[in-house]
Amino acid sequence: LGVNNAPHYHQSLHEYLASWGYVVMIPDTREISFLDTNYNGRNTAIANKTFDRAVAGELGVDIDAGRLAFGGYSVGGSMAALAAGLEPRTRCLAMWAPSPAFWQGIDPNTVLPDVTCPSLFLLAEFDIVVG
Repeated sequence: LGVNNAPHYHQSLHEYLASWGYVVMIPDTREISFLDTNYNGRNTAIANKTFDRAVAGELGVDIDAGRLAFGGYSVGGSMAALAAGLEPRTRCLAMWAPSPAFWQGIDPNTVLPDVTCPSLFLLAEFDIVVG
């Protein structure tokens, strides 16, 4: 999720993906706080913990552990890349309109070089923030 996004903001996308057989898991991320010097680190850790729990079968859904991906929108797209960099079992990364941010608690220069999975960037043609 992006900054201060709620899961229901993208519910139609999640339902569409589910209709094709995808299992969509949305981590319970924290609201933005510039006073939290570990904001992005904390949300990335939550995403990685959700990934771990999915692989371990703790979420009550049968999944193929060899076909797991991270994805996200806006700052959430960028944080999905950070999470993928910390999780070598990631098989794919999808980022729609990934945007830059003030990274608190995680260093993109350290983590992003470890993203080795195929990555899809979904960018709008006239998006002046991402483009």
